[in-house]
Amino acid sequence: MSAMRLIFRSFGWTCVLLVCLAVDTARAAPAGEIKLSQLPISDLLAQLESTTAPAEFEFSILNDTSDNAFWHFRTEVLEPLAFKFFISEAGNPLFQSEFRARAQKSHASQGPILVSKIIAMAPGERLDIKAVFEHPPTRELFPISLVTKKANDRFAQRRSVTHGMFFGAMMIFVLFFLLSPNSLYNAASNWFCLYLLSTATLGMHSHGYSLIFFDVPAHWYFPLLRLLQTGLMLFYLLFGLSFLRAGQAFPTYWRAVWGFIVIGLSIAVLEQVLGRTEFQVVANLVPLGFTVLGAWGAFLAFRHRVHGSRFFAAGFAVLMFGGWLNFMASLPRYATLNELIDQLTLLNQIVDAMIFGGAILYQIYGLKGERDQAIKTQLAEAKRRLELNAKLANTQASLRQAQNLAEHHRVHLASASHDLRQPIASLRMSLEAAKVQTPELVSDLATGIEFLDKVLEQTLDSTRVDPNAPVLRKGEDDVFALQVILENNRRMFASEAAEKGVTLRLVDSSLSVRLPVIDLIRIVSNLTSNALRYTPSGDVLIGVRRRGSKAIIEIWDTGVGIPADQLTALLQPYVRGANDGASSGEGLGLSIVKQLADRNELSLKVCSTPGKGSVFALEGLIIES
Repeated sequence: MSAMRLIFRSFGWTCVLLVCLAVDTARAAPAGEIKLSQLPISDLLAQLESTTAPAEFEFSILNDTSDNAFWHFRTEVLEPLAFKFFISEAGNPLFQSEFRARAQKSHASQGPILVSKIIAMAPGERLDIKAVFEHPPTRELFPISLVTKKANDRFAQRRSVTHGMFFGAMMIFVLFFLLSPNSLYNAASNWFCLYLLSTATLGMHSHGYSLIFFDVPAHWYFPLLRLLQTGLMLFYLLFGLSFLRAGQAFPTYWRAVWGFIVIGLSIAVLEQVLGRTEFQVVANLVPLGFTVLGAWGAFLAFRHRVHGSRFFAAGFAVLMFGGWLNFMASLPRYATLNELIDQLTLLNQIVDAMIFGGAILYQIYGLKGERDQAIKTQLAEAKRRLELNAKLANTQASLRQAQNLAEHHRVHLASASHDLRQPIASLRMSLEAAKVQTPELVSDLATGIEFLDKVLEQTLDSTRVDPNAPVLRKGEDDVFALQVILENNRRMFASEAAEKGVTLRLVDSSLSVRLPVIDLIRIVSNLTSNALRYTPSGDVLIGVRRRGSKAIIEIWDTGVGIPADQLTALLQPYVRGANDGASSGEGLGLSIVKQLADRNELSLKVCSTPGKGSVFALEGLIIES
């Protein structure tokens, strides 16, 4: 069986029980005479007729049993009314009430229990009773009963046990939430404690304990009762605002509740100060407003899934059930059920406190879990930032180290380039002198020296750090025949190819391109040098292909080839192939070619088969007509 079905079934059986107990089982007595064999007699006034005046009653009580009888008059004050019961014409009343009426009508669902002293009667004895009321009683709202001493003692025992459980439970809840470390800094928990204290105070006052322990005047009873009821609603609404954190989450609801609190307190005070009937009519709307705002708050909590929202909504439902019980007790037809309703109301308030307490604990530990998770997230983020800072520091250190190394190499390169100028100048002078004897050799050497001189010039330009020096340009774009470049390249490497027994061949071309000539010379010479270095025997072929408006320079070799997994890596500086063996070189040739190609918006493609050879293609050369 589901929990909801169990709740509805319990509610249904409770209603059936209340209806059954509402049936009046008292036997009718002759007007003006009560027989003790009929005890207990409920609603005594309803069975009597006024004999002299609307505010006086005279009747007799007969012990028609064969035993001594011990009995009480008993009533629960449900409206202000002063009265006295006398035996015959005796001067001292045996039963009286000091609760005097006010201009406006006001009553409570539960009030203090008034019990007369024990009256003993011998078998066959008759007592004549006279009841005098300051105002005619509303019989339905002022039930006076005749009960035996034994029945009254049972009632008093049940009442004391029920009240002891109620007040004890309330104090335990209050102490628990006040002393709990997790509740000290929770506003909802603090307002809940005040709500519990106001509930206990209202229960103590409504059942007459304030009259006994604090000697509160009887004419203060009902005004205090109304103010305590208003305070109970006030603390509940403040508890709801804190539970929902309405100030930030639901500002409209927050303003509505505070407006109701101000208006409700004003009405409650004016009702008691002025005592006017119109204020009492308005005051009766206060519980209705409280019900609407409470239901609104429960709906907001449930809809927005506030931590503990289900407990909070269930607690409000139980609270409304208690209000329904009190409303039933205020109806004349259920006046005789006040004892049962009183016990159910106190039990309902204990259950209500437990449910609201569960809502607060659920919220406290739910929020604590959220805070712990947020702290863990913040710690993880802080750890990540520390790791990033450490990586950044390492990167900055590596950058400084690389900058220092680059500066060292720049200075070294600039120094070496500068030192090579003089030997090149000497070579030029020697070539001039040797032109007469060996003109062909001079022509070959002049090409190489011219190339070396231009490379040194570019290197020195790139190492200048003078801020006033002109910005280095990508290179002068010249229109020249590719055949000149390729022929010079063949002359530069003809001797090296002959020494290795490699055939260096050239396919003639009639195409002309626009490009910085020195960049193209460096690209072709580096590719030719690499091809010769990794070709132990066979052929190296240099040629040009035309593809539309662009030309492609290709260099073929029959060397050792390059594995596919090394092609990308070999384009990086200082990386040498696995088949390099003991050949000289720093691993810069292909990286220089790649940089020069990128700078001139050309592309370098490589196709290689290990053991058969490689093809390097420089694509993107624009053909000039």
